[in-house]
Amino acid sequence: VLVNRGWVPVRKRLPATRADGQTAGLVRITGIVRLGHAPGPFAPPAAPAQHIFYAPDGDALARGLDGPVLSIIVEADADATPPGGWPRAGVTRLAIPNDHLQYALTWYGLAAVLAVIVALAWRRARAVARGQGHR
Repeated sequence: VLVNRGWVPVRKRLPATRADGQTAGLVRITGIVRLGHAPGPFAPPAAPAQHIFYAPDGDALARGLDGPVLSIIVEADADATPPGGWPRAGVTRLAIPNDHLQYALTWYGLAAVLAVIVALAWRRARAVARGQGHR
């Protein structure tokens, strides 16, 4: 699997510039498993030769590596930030919107407006049927 260990600034892109953050041997990582996704239409093109990607596209990342690699991405949580601070792990933000009240108010409000319109149309139709015309 692919592991997103975190973010590094451009000046620290080369591993030699962040020697404290390099790991050796077995490492235990906790994080979030993602299947990745292709970059959006406004994302700049990836530069695989320079190992620069703008979206977690597991397939594109796996193609650039030697050997069999699953295109599953584990995004390390904040506890995985190594000594020296780079790469900075835990950059994935889980912000699941809770818009239930907003949706409920919107749809019940629209239903109430529809009920008023139906009541007015029904009242007008009854008046026309009685021959009273338009009120």
